[in-house]
Amino acid sequence: MTDTPTKPEIKKRSFWRKRRFLYCLKITVIVVCIADWYCEAHGLPAKLHHYIETLLKRKTLTFKADKIQLGIFNGIVFTNPQLEDPELAPEPILIASQIRF
Repeated sequence: MTDTPTKPEIKKRSFWRKRRFLYCLKITVIVVCIADWYCEAHGLPAKLHHYIETLLKRKTLTFKADKIQLGIFNGIVFTNPQLEDPELAPEPILIASQIRF
């Protein structure tokens, strides 16, 4: 015959499943909060900054910004952005001290 688990065994398993789920949820929230703090305080890492610039270069736009910050509370913030289109004009199309989205 088959061994059917007793009620205490089922309760014990479900308790550990819930506890494991809550631990994973807590760790995920902590990691997201730390990543948000880092991206708002220090800006995006250099690789992501460079990736955004190369994406816009594919569209024939030259984009330069001193710092790109991304976060839950402040949104997207570009510090000292410059946007140029070499096909239209040699001078920049957009120069600003800060742009917030």
